[in-house]
Amino acid sequence: MCDVGKEFGSTTGRKRRCGWLNLDELKEAIMVTGTTTIILTKVDVLEGFDEVKVLNDGELITFTGWDTSSQKNVELGHFLSEISDILGTPFEMVSYGPGRDDVY
Repeated sequence: MCDVGKEFGSTTGRKRRCGWLNLDELKEAIMVTGTTTIILTKVDVLEGFDEVKVLNDGELITFTGWDTSSQKNVELGHFLSEISDILGTPFEMVSYGPGRDDVY
């Protein structure tokens, strides 16, 4: 995940810590900041995993992985819908690549 997402420190070059999405922390951040929509970036980094996991209420939830991050991908659509429902907050934008136009 770290290598695919190119998650390295710009000064030191050290690998950054990467892990599954933590909805417990995200729910708290939404509550504290009053956020009304979410922008999710780098969903393409999760392409090719058999399973994608998220932490919710202290437990890992497993979703079926996806091979492509296109807007028509059923598995990704299910993942985004479930995450939005759990958070009670809609996605405003989803980024699926490094390009400026790689969003929907």
